[in-house]
This record gives sequence, C-alpha cells and structure tokens, in this order.
Amino acid sequence: MPRATTEDVMRHIIDDQPKIVHFSGHGKLNQILLVNQSGNPQPVSSESIAAFFKENSENNKNSENRVRIVLFDNCFSKETADAVAKYVDCVIGMTFSVPDKTVINFSKMFYWSIAEGKSVQDAVNYAVIGLGLDEDNNKDQPQLVYRDSVIADEVILVGIDISSMPENIKKLYKLNPKIKIINIEKELSNSNTNVFNDHLYLQLSFESGGNFILYVPESANIGEVAQYLAKQIKPNESRLYNWNIYSVSNKKKLENSDSFFTTNIQSGDIVNLQYGEVTFVPKKLGTSAWKAHDDF
Repeated sequence: MPRATTEDVMRHIIDDQPKIVHFSGHGKLNQILLVNQSGNPQPVSSESIAAFFKENSENNKNSENRVRIVLFDNCFSKETADAVAKYVDCVIGMTFSVPDKTVINFSKMFYWSIAEGKSVQDAVNYAVIGLGLDEDNNKDQPQLVYRDSVIADEVILVGIDISSMPENIKKLYKLNPKIKIINIEKELSNSNTNVFNDHLYLQLSFESGGNFILYVPESANIGEVAQYLAKQIKPNESRLYNWNIYSVSNKKKLENSDSFFTTNIQSGDIVNLQYGEVTFVPKKLGTSAWKAHDDF
C-alpha cells in the first residue's frame, strides 16, 4: 500500500484481518512516516501505533485471524517495535540505519522461511544469516521482540502453530517432533467448520498403534471424525465397523451424532478410537483384518 495514510492502514488491518503487517518506508526514533490527506509526510508516534494495535488485539483476542507479526523495516524502529510488542505476539524492528537492499534481502528470506513452515524465531535467524550479518553483534541487526508469555520459536503461521497447543500436547510434540498430526479441518466435507473458530488439540492414543495429535474444529461431527480416523489409521478394518471415539479423560463414549462443542471435551484431553457395531462381515473370518482386531 504505497503512500498510505493512517486511515488507510487502520482500515485495511480492520477489514482484511492480516496475520502479518509490514511497515516499509522511512522513519526515525520513536516514529514512522506515513502521509496525510494532502499527500505530505505525516510522522506517527510509537505510542499512537501501539494504541491502535492494543485496540485491535482486544477486539480480536480469541480470533485466529488476529495480527501475529508486525515488521518495521524503517531505520531505528526498535523502540516502536518494543511498544507494539505489548499487544502483538512478535514484532521486528531495526536498531540501525537500514539500506534499502538490506531490507529487501532480509524480507525475502524471512517470508520464504515463514512460507516453509518455520517459526518466527527461525525465520528471523535465517534472514539474518542470509544477510551475512554477525549474529553475535545484536546491535547491528534486525531485532525480534515478543509479547509476554509468547515463545517466538513456537509461533508458526504455516502449518500447525505449536504455541497454541496445551502444555501436555506441546510436551508430546517436543518429545517426538515426527509424531503425526492429523488435521481434520480440511478433510471433513460435511462438517460445518465455520460455525466456531475454536479448535481442539487432542492426544489420540492406541495400545498397538502409538500416539497421534488430533487437530479438530469444535464444530466437527464426532461420528464423521471417527470414520475418517479409521480410514487413516486402520484402513483394513475401516469399512467393517461403525467407529466410536472414547474419551479417556471423561471415561465415556462420545455420541456420534454430537459435535465436540456439545461435549465436555477440552483441548489437551486424551481420546481413543474404538470399534462399534459390525457393518460388514467378510466371507473368510480368518482374514488379517480380524486378526488385527484381536491385537487392537
């Protein structure tokens, strides 16, 4: 958005709900330069910018579409980044006078890393290395600051965001980074996944099949999720039975007609996939599918 006014910036952030906001241009200590309605340079203070992001953060506190990253590439913008980081997860600012070429090269590597599923911390590290800057000289490189309680190494915009996992699921993931994460949202054609924005992270556990992490919208139908999981994890037996999901945490079977929203399931709970009624009997009862059933 070239030659943006303060009104332009506010309107686009409110309407478009971006996860990343990048201020590219000029500025100086404790302010950035936008333009006024006449097209002339208009300094905007760090306090004013922070006040806007505070309001935006409070209005989108529980929304997955809230601003997660703000990048200021103007010279000496670290103080502005510090002010905004009170209300935004991760903010990048500069402590030095930045040549245009440096800004362009840093941005290329930063956004490429984000698109590859890297964390914000890793993306900044790769971008700094790409510039050939001395990593030990923190004074003369882009600076990443972040909101209290946020761990920048866990903020991931493409793929599964580790930072939003409950602690027990996060621990499971860190102990085994190669653990399979089953993302239900894009797989269920009949579930109205737009009704609720909230999602659950569940530990899906099998006695003979290891552990999985299940990422599912609260609005998803339990019966449909169970059948989908069976096809993914027990393909040889998926069509033999109606499948049920059992809550280990609540010690009860979840009704297939319910959604997760209508149960007492909480993010971080442990669930099992269980056999239900037989829907198909093979001609040969000694098939591998029935042997697998005995071992399950």
